[in-house]
Amino acid sequence: MKKAITIICILLCAAAAFAGTMSFQLGFSILGANAGATVSLTDSVKIGGTISVARLANQTEDDFGWIYAQGLLSVDLIQNVGNDLDLRFGLSYLNINGNDSYVYEEETKTEPTYLKFAGLTFGIQYTHWFGYRRSHGVFVGIDIPVGGYVSYYSYGEVQEHGPFIGPLTSMATLGVLLTSMRTGYCFQF
Repeated sequence: MKKAITIICILLCAAAAFAGTMSFQLGFSILGANAGATVSLTDSVKIGGTISVARLANQTEDDFGWIYAQGLLSVDLIQNVGNDLDLRFGLSYLNINGNDSYVYEEETKTEPTYLKFAGLTFGIQYTHWFGYRRSHGVFVGIDIPVGGYVSYYSYGEVQEHGPFIGPLTSMATLGVLLTSMRTGYCFQF
């Protein structure tokens, strides 16, 4: 009981100290979960971070999983307390692991595959706030890579390795698009 009271007191103090400046999000991305937090620097500029993760429950045959982490700077284009349309510029890291199965000489073989990306991303996220004090809402968003470094290994050989510029020049674009597509619930102090 003392721990619960302590946690409630900490949350109330945080709500008073960061009134109108902190927001949190919890939700889903494709096959996974998403969480994030931002701090408002001004009425239209925020900094923060997000993370998306996924893992298959059955690890015996396929170890598919991914993690997408991002530190971001966000600019709100809509000056409205009920809606946010954020342009997000981020430093991102993506790691996707899995297995490729193929038939070779009438025998099924399995090779590990991975995609690793580190670089700059550009994204958009729309948030609709509701409630008495606009303290909770729903969001949807997606990111796309602008450039960075990628390493992609599939079917026993390196498919792509090195720096790239532009979303149309790398396999990392598909990975970032799929892992960063998110929706869910958000709340703010």
